[in-house]
Amino acid sequence: MVVINFFEITDKERAAQVLADYFELKAEDVFFELDPTSPNIYKALDFIKRFSIDLNRAYQEATKISCRHITTSDNQLASIFQWGMLNLKQMLEQDTPL
Repeated sequence: MVVINFFEITDKERAAQVLADYFELKAEDVFFELDPTSPNIYKALDFIKRFSIDLNRAYQEATKISCRHITTSDNQLASIFQWGMLNLKQMLEQDTPL
């Protein structure tokens, strides 16, 4: 079973590791693919294509998710690139679209 505990994701390296663990990828590949210093706008579909992720496949037999919220974006991930992955408390404390 893979446990995704969003309370423990406090930096980009840990976020990359969680994605890598779930999709059975190398964490360093995920981290460098999502490098926030990249000049390009990165789309989720680019990630799916780059790593040949099959959205119809369950990558783990069982997954437990613990979170305060699920992150969504209405600006093609621009706010996520600007501030990174924030928990709800951090997002409300900073000058984010939320």
